Amino acid sequence: MLHQVGKFDYSIKKQKVSSSKIYVSDTSFLKTVSFNFSENTGKRLENLVFLQLKRRYDEIYYHLDKNECDFVIKENLNITQAIQVSQKLDNPVTKQREIAGLLDAMKKYNLMEGYILTLEDDEILEIDKKRIIIKSIWKWLLDFDNAI
Repeated sequence: MLHQVGKFDYSIKKQKVSSSKIYVSDTSFLKTVSFNFSENTGKRLENLVFLQLKRRYDEIYYHLDKNECDFVIKENLNITQAIQVSQKLDNPVTKQREIAGLLDAMKKYNLMEGYILTLEDDEILEIDKKRIIIKSIWKWLLDFDNAI
């Protein structure tokens, strides 16, 4: 029912002592079982993305260095993807935080491209010769399913 996502580090020892993020197998648990004062849409979206990633990848982590990135995907010995999830990017502070977290992961793992998934935004940014694809989650889900 619960999935644990650890912080990525090349040191297994450091991975084990780092805190983990918890995701549920069914997103309805977040609404029915937990005690919330708000809809917590952002957390539910992040959980939805995790479940989709879990269908395809064995090694899913989060990144935390100077900034946090919600998901990094490890295939073989390398991190191959970095993904942020945010309900909206209409607030400049939120947009900057999400971009900073994604760029931090992209630079650390030498990635040229990364994703920020939102409810309804679609845009492509070029920052420091890195490509940031801001995409609606529903479009990403359709693309993801077609790629399987």
